[in-house]
Amino acid sequence: MPLEIINQRYYWHLFLYLAMFGFKAFTDHHNEPLKEIVGGYTHLIHAIEGTFVLGVQSIIESEVIIQILSLHYLFAYLFIIWYPPVHHILSGDRDLADLSAMNYVLIYVLAVPFYLFFNVEVTSSYVPGIEALMYHDSWNLVFFTSNDPFDNGVPSLHIGLPVSLLLIHRAHLKANGIEISSWRHRGLDRFIMANVAIYSFSILYLGIHWVFDILPGLLLAVICSKTCIHIQPLLRESGIKAAFRTFTNPNHVKPILLATILGMLAISIAINGPG
Repeated sequence: MPLEIINQRYYWHLFLYLAMFGFKAFTDHHNEPLKEIVGGYTHLIHAIEGTFVLGVQSIIESEVIIQILSLHYLFAYLFIIWYPPVHHILSGDRDLADLSAMNYVLIYVLAVPFYLFFNVEVTSSYVPGIEALMYHDSWNLVFFTSNDPFDNGVPSLHIGLPVSLLLIHRAHLKANGIEISSWRHRGLDRFIMANVAIYSFSILYLGIHWVFDILPGLLLAVICSKTCIHIQPLLRESGIKAAFRTFTNPNHVKPILLATILGMLAISIAINGPG
């Protein structure tokens, strides 16, 4: 196995995940100071949605369900982050191992500007009557709840990240002419689909996300999956330089420049913005 890790260059997957620890620490360190110079946008979403989430939370009252959904919200998400690359490495599926690791890194990198500059509070801290069902002092949750910034609502990566994986799976199946009914990884795919279904309810019920938060998560899922699918063969076959050269392709330069300009403009508006 160690020799296979070297031969198949799986050490890059480990490097990416270790790098994300540092990147996450960097963003967490700057999250609080940046709150003082950027506006919040929760009021805009509240003006659109109103108290819809309050109705979702009133569907059922059960301490057992709250505990189960809270643990699922945290630990199933971590499992979906960490397990797919390991699963595909052990299965000898090199391309999907690459794509799974790239998916986590890229979608988080894309989400960070939203978290830092476009703060959206959790529903339970903004809408009267919505309870913070997950944010309690249980021994198994206190570490996570005490480190939550409570304003990283947009986008919801609990939806975006697994949906991006599902899109990658569909693209892989189509490219290789494989029917999902006979696919050896269909169990993992179904597991991820089931978790997306649960999250679609739990992120609202627990008083964490707005319905709107799901939409940017889905948009990032599409962008991330398409980018990973395009870049992965270049990285695997020709290395980093070839992958970077795709960004200087004349067909790609204009949309990249446009996206950069619009992004910088949006950030400049966010600084000292409303809210």
